[in-house]
Amino acid sequence: MQDEISKDQLYWLAINGASCAMSNMPMPATVTVTPRPQMLVGFLTHAEAKTAQHSMLTAPIAKCRKLMDKWKRCDDVVMRVFKKPERPTHGPTIWQCQGDGG
Repeated sequence: MQDEISKDQLYWLAINGASCAMSNMPMPATVTVTPRPQMLVGFLTHAEAKTAQHSMLTAPIAKCRKLMDKWKRCDDVVMRVFKKPERPTHGPTIWQCQGDGG
């Protein structure tokens, strides 16, 4: 498995409250998630995303906030914040890629 990829395809975290789901494969920036999270955070490598997910699920809130602030300043991390997130669920997170229209 190729670990590092281009910014066209990223490994995503969907952060919604205490929930933090990770895409198991690289996906484009047009990815949509159900339920709509508070934010999507994209990483270049699977290892970076997995480490970030572990931190978000196990670290104290103050450390999570510091991580998110760090990500905002990092050129290799893409953050998408949503104004109207949906409520977290106990079921699976659905990842969908938008087609290129062709």
